Amino acid sequence: MIDEVGVSNYPLARWKRAEGALGGRVLSNQVQFSLVSRGPLAEMLPWAQRTGHIVMAWSPLAQGLLSGRYDARHRPTGGVRAANAMFLPENLNAAG
Repeated sequence: MIDEVGVSNYPLARWKRAEGALGGRVLSNQVQFSLVSRGPLAEMLPWAQRTGHIVMAWSPLAQGLLSGRYDARHRPTGGVRAANAMFLPENLNAAG
């Protein structure tokens, strides 16, 4: 028997609707959240704190941008990071 469930990438309004549709608590929501992506700070985190829900961060180091591994001279060369605008030299300089 499943006691509680979670969702991923639900905006707050959809998270609340999911609870209504389920007829019970949707305990957690895994969302993009880091020093670069702070959207959940405005409404989602305060609501979760008030109601006992859990917000889980995916990519808390912004795909490695905040890890210290990359800078304007040492950019990613392949995969999703190479195509991501966060890894443009000007953004790497700003993050460093």
